[in-house]
Amino acid sequence: MTVPSSSSLPDFLSEPSFTTIKQAFPVITTISLAIVALISFVVFTQRSKYPIANAPAWLELTTLRRMKYMKDGHTVLDNALKQYGEKPFKLLTNSGMVTVFPPEYANMIRNERQLVFAKAFAHDFAAKMPGLEPFNFLDLPDRVIQTVSKKQLTKSLKWKEIIITDSILQLIARLSGKVFLGDELCRNESWLEVSKNYTVLAVGFSKTSSFLPGPLKRVWSWFVDDSKLIRKYFKEARDILAPILENRKQAKAEAERKGKSAPVYNDMLEWLEQEGQTDVSNLVACQMLLSVAAIHTTSELLNQTMLHLASDPRHIEDLRKEIIEVLTADGLSKAALSNLKLMDSAIKETQRLTPVSYLSMRRIAAEKVTLADGTVINKGDYTVVNGKTMADPQIWLEPEKYDIYRYYRLRQDPVTANKAHLVSTSPNHMGFGHGDQACPGRFFAANEIKIAICHLLLKYDWELAPGANVAPVHAFAETMTIDPNNKVRFRRRREELDLESLFSK
Repeated sequence: MTVPSSSSLPDFLSEPSFTTIKQAFPVITTISLAIVALISFVVFTQRSKYPIANAPAWLELTTLRRMKYMKDGHTVLDNALKQYGEKPFKLLTNSGMVTVFPPEYANMIRNERQLVFAKAFAHDFAAKMPGLEPFNFLDLPDRVIQTVSKKQLTKSLKWKEIIITDSILQLIARLSGKVFLGDELCRNESWLEVSKNYTVLAVGFSKTSSFLPGPLKRVWSWFVDDSKLIRKYFKEARDILAPILENRKQAKAEAERKGKSAPVYNDMLEWLEQEGQTDVSNLVACQMLLSVAAIHTTSELLNQTMLHLASDPRHIEDLRKEIIEVLTADGLSKAALSNLKLMDSAIKETQRLTPVSYLSMRRIAAEKVTLADGTVINKGDYTVVNGKTMADPQIWLEPEKYDIYRYYRLRQDPVTANKAHLVSTSPNHMGFGHGDQACPGRFFAANEIKIAICHLLLKYDWELAPGANVAPVHAFAETMTIDPNNKVRFRRRREELDLESLFSK
C-alpha cells in the first residue's frame, strides 16, 4: 500500500494551488471558460444589499478571484475589516460568497437553529465528491454525531531531532483510535495508516478544490490522484470495519439465542448503534468523519502548543510542577484534567494565536431568518462571524505574544472565570465556534490533548531545533499557522510520576 507522508498536509495548506491543481488544470480551464465566464461583475455586485469587499472586476472569472483568496485571504480579510469591520459585508472566499458579520452578532446567531453549521461543513469539505461522503454525516436529521460526542466522549538519553508534526499526527491517531475503537484497532497498523492518511488527503483535497464551483468539483475529482487515493482509503476503512461489525452482530445474536446477556462494546461503533445507526456503510462513514475531526484539528492544536512550549524552557518547568502537584493528589482522572488550569490556559492561548480560521460560526441558512435587530438572512446564504477579536489589541494586552498565564489569570477573577476555560466559547474567543452548534467534541479533545502533554512533558525534555520559528505564518485563505515543518529536539528524562499507575487512582 502506498502511504503518503503526513508531512504532505502542510503542502496542501501552504501551497494549495500547486501540484494537485496542476494535474487537472487543462480540465479546469476548459470547463471554467465554458461555464463560469457567464457569471459577470453585474451579477455579483447588484444582487446583494451588502457591499462585496473583493468583488470580481468586469468579466473577471469568479473562480480566479476565489483562487486569489486561497493565496492571499489573510490580507484580503484584513483590508475588508479595515473598510467594513463594524458592519456586515460580503466576501468572495475560496468557498464562495459569504456574509461576514461583526463580533456583536455572535450572540444573536449563536442559537439560531435555522443557521446550520453542518451544512456549511459539508459545503467546505466537498461532501458530494466520491470518497468524501462521510462529511455529509454531520447533517443527519437525528444529529447522531453530535449526540454521541456529547454523551460518550467526553529509551535513549541523547537529543534527537524530528519534525514534530508527523509524530503528533501518529500519536493522536492512536489515542483517538483507543477511545473510538478500543484496543484491537488502536494497535492495528493498517487501521492507523488508513485513518491517518484519509484525514490528511481528505482535508487537503477539500481545501485545494474549494475554489471550484460545485459542478466542476465532481469532474475534477476523477482527474486528481489524491481523490483516487481518498476513495481507496475509504474502501479500505470499510474492509477493516465491516468484518468487525459482522462479528459483533453474530456474537449478539448467539448470546440472545442462548439466553445470555449480549456482549457490551464500550467504543464509538457501539455508541453509534445505540443511537440507531445500524447500516454498515453509515457506521463506517460516521467513524471516518469522527476520525477526521479528532485527528486533524486535535493534532494541529497539540502540535502548535508543543512548538510554543519548546520555545521557552520556563513554560515546560511551570507546567511540569502543575502536572506533578495535581496528578499526585487526584491521579490521572477527569477531575485532575480539569484542575490542570495552567495547561488549559497554555492550550487556549495557542488556539487564540492560531485558530483554525478567523472566520468563525460558519452557517448556511436552511430557511429565511430574521435576527433580533431585523437583519434578514435568506435561505441558502452562507454566513460567518469575524473572529479577529482573538487578535484585537483593544481586548488583549500584547495580543501577538504567547502568554501561557493569560487565561490562568482570567480564571482568578470571578467575572471572567467562566469564559477562560479552554472549552468555553464567547464572541472574544471562538476557537471552537460559539453557541449550541459549537464543536461538540471539544471536551474530549481538551482531555485528549492534556493527557498527551502530561506524557510528553514528564517523559521528555524539549527544545526548538536551530532555525525553528514559532511566529505565525500564512497557511491558507484567511488561516494562519505555525510552520509545521519546524523541527524540535527531544531526549528521554526520568519522569517524577508513573503515569500508567495513576489511571487506577
